[in-house]
Amino acid sequence: MSRRASGAAIMGMVIATAAGCDGRVVIDVDGGPVPEPLVFDAAMLRDPADAGTPPRDAWVPRRDAGTPRVDAGRECTGVAYSCASMSTVSCSSQRGCSLDGECSGVAHSCYSQYSSYACNDQEGCYWSTYTESCSGSARSCYLMYSAFSCEDQAGCLWDETCGGYATPCHLLPTWECELQLGCRLQ
Repeated sequence: MSRRASGAAIMGMVIATAAGCDGRVVIDVDGGPVPEPLVFDAAMLRDPADAGTPPRDAWVPRRDAGTPRVDAGRECTGVAYSCASMSTVSCSSQRGCSLDGECSGVAHSCYSQYSSYACNDQEGCYWSTYTESCSGSARSCYLMYSAFSCEDQAGCLWDETCGGYATPCHLLPTWECELQLGCRLQ
C-alpha cells in the first residue's frame, strides 16, 4: 500500500468517525459512500463563557419523576395461577415461574449395547476391549437433571414442565398486577 493510499484510508476513517447525524452522504475517492464530516468551531471549546452554571432565568430540564401512579389507591387482588397449571409456552410470563422438567423412562441396559460407541454413550456403561462387550449399570433416567443429559441416555425421555411458585397478587406492584394471570386491580 502506498503512502498516499494509506493516508487516504486513514482520512476515510477520520471522516467516517467524525460524521454528522443529518444523514447527508458524499461519495469517497474510492467510490464508496461516506457521511459528510461534522463541522464545528473548536475555538468555542476554550471559551470560559460556555462553562459554569446557567443563569437563573435559563430553562433547565426537570428530572424525571418516574412512572405516574395512575392506579393510586387501588390494590392487586386475586389468586395467581399456579406454575403447575401453566403451559410451557406461557410459563415464563407468570412471575415466579420458570421452565423445569423431569426425566423419565427406563435406561437401556449396558448388556444391550453391542458397539463401543453405543456403550460409551450410555452413562454408567463401560466397553471392554478384551471381551469386546459392554458392562456396568446404566444410570437411571430419574437421576438425570437436565434435558441434555436425559435425552442423551438411551431409553430416557425429558418431560418439560412449568415449575416454581407464582408470585401472590398482593405482593405485585399495581403496574404489574394484571400481567399475572389470576390477578386484578380493585
